[in-house]
Parts: sequence; structure tokens; C-alpha cells
Amino acid sequence: MTNKNSKNIRNDFLEKLYSQIKPEIIQFEKERKKQYFKLLLLTGGYIFLSFFFAAFALVCCVIKTEATAIYLNIILCFLFIYAAVIAYKKSNKEFETKIKKLIMPLIINSFENIEWKSGSFILDNEILTQSMLLPDYGFGKPDDSFSGSYNGVNFKIQEVLRSNETKYINRFQRNVYGRFNGVIIEIDMKKRFEGHTVIRTNEVIKQFEENLFKQHLSGNKDYKYLHNDYKFYKKDIPLGSLKHTEFEDIKFNQLFDVYTDNEIEARYLLTPTFMEKMYNIKTRIPTKRIFAAFYANKLFIALQTKEDLFSVAKLSRPLSDLKLPYIVFEQIFSVRQLVDYLEPNKNL
Repeated sequence: MTNKNSKNIRNDFLEKLYSQIKPEIIQFEKERKKQYFKLLLLTGGYIFLSFFFAAFALVCCVIKTEATAIYLNIILCFLFIYAAVIAYKKSNKEFETKIKKLIMPLIINSFENIEWKSGSFILDNEILTQSMLLPDYGFGKPDDSFSGSYNGVNFKIQEVLRSNETKYINRFQRNVYGRFNGVIIEIDMKKRFEGHTVIRTNEVIKQFEENLFKQHLSGNKDYKYLHNDYKFYKKDIPLGSLKHTEFEDIKFNQLFDVYTDNEIEARYLLTPTFMEKMYNIKTRIPTKRIFAAFYANKLFIALQTKEDLFSVAKLSRPLSDLKLPYIVFEQIFSVRQLVDYLEPNKNL
């Protein structure tokens, strides 16, 4: 079946948005209002209790009560704030899931050769781990996933709510943070390659450099050791046997670090055209950081997003506002277009 052009896909979806999607979801507007009102009462109660215990802790400080009573009230204050946040997120997610099951199939039908699943991890764990796409990758909670083909190229899209990212303090110590929230894209490359190449934004290394500079200014006696650890970290620690490689493109070197076991092939894959496309991904999908890996004849791209993608409804927004379903359509469309944008069938 021939792929529709971008204009036709958008026009078809806009027609479907008002003729099919809106009638389906508008019937849940009363339920949304009812649930939202209950949620406001619940979270309001939690917040009130948190303020109560905060005020009581302040009073205890003024009258010089025992420290245990002060700490207990402070802890209770934060517990109720935490409970309010959790209650809001849980209720909102449950309502969104209900609406999503109803209308996501309608959104997906706007595209050809694509399927949607919720709560399933559709990527190959072993290959993804071996690709070293993300630092010390730990599989987080899967959310939405899509699989299909476009212009003869198979692809998968996996939204992950959290996973692990490691920052090294020195060569013997490291901190692991559950920070990655975003989308992982897997694209089958018809152009074959043998090596293993990983691309990462060098934000982590920049942060290490800033910390190193601060340690130097503060006169830390361990500065020399930290500096040696930094050089070791820069070259070897993040990706084991893969070696850090620099390119002639100064702008690319400033934004990304490349690690590979085949420098000649890496230079063949990472042409100026591909580099320019890596710069421009942020203009297509709102992302804070980008990771990529060429491994096992696949191209993996991880986009660390600023917010939860593919969200079709919120308790705080009227269902007659169709902006969220349209944003979801555009998000799926943008990710799918990356396949065409990166041209995996052509010389990169």
C-alpha cells in the first residue's frame, strides 16, 4: 500500500478528529468533572494537613519543644505533600488510560502499517543493552509503544517513563540516577555495517568539567587526582572497549561525543549530512538530550523528553478541547517522519 503524503494524512486526521474522536470522548465530560472535583477535595485535604503540620512545627520551634516533635511534624508535612502529588498523578493517569484506550486506535488508523500497545516493552532487551545506547541503561516502566514500517523500513517506538543513568565521581565511584524519561526509537538499517558506534550529548562530561573547575578554584587538594580521573572518564569509562573519536566538524564535537570500535566505519556513517540531521532533531521533537547507537544493523535513537508524550486527556482540561489528541497525532507523526528524515536506506 502506498504511503499517503503528509498533507493528506493531516487532512484525514482533522476530519476524523471532529467527526469520530470528539463524539467518543465528549460523553465522558461529566465523569471528568466529577472525578476532578473529588480529586481537588482529596489533594486539598492533603495540602491543608501539610500546612497544619508545618505551622505546628513552627510553633514547636518558637516554644522550644523537643527536637523530636519538630522533626516529626516536618516529616508529616512532607508526607502529606507527597501524598497529594501521588494522588493527583494516579487519578490523572487512570482517567487518561481510559480515554486513550478509546481513541488511540482512531489516531493510529490515520497512519498506514503502524500498531499501538500500552504497557508493553517491545524492544529486544539484550540487543538494546549491548548497544550501550544509554549510560548504564536500566529498563524503566514502559508506557506507549508503536511498531510498523514506513517506506519499506521497519521501526519501533518505545516510550519509557524512567531508567538509569550513571554519572561517575571518579574511576572507582559512581552515582546512578533514575533520570531518563523519553522515547527510544529502533530503525532497521538496510545499509549493513559491522562496527559499533555510539553518539551521546556531552552534557554529562561538561558537568564533570564544571565540577572539576570548581574544585580547582576551591583549592581542593584532590584536584590532580580528579583531573586524572576526568581524562580516564572522557576516554574509556563510559563505553568500555569503544574509543572516543573526534571529527573535523567542530560544532558536532561541541555537542556530541562519539565512541566506536571502528573509526573508519564511524566516519563513513557519520557524514556531515547525518550530523546536520542530529542537530535538527530538537526542532522536530522537544527533547533535552539525544543519544544514538549504530549496532547489529540497527540505528537506535533515545530522546530524553521534557514531558510525558502521547497524553490524550487530563482531568484538569475539558474533553471538548481537542488540542491534546491533535498533539499526540503530531508527536507520532514527527517520530515516524524521523525514519524518512534520517534516510536509513541511503548512504548516511
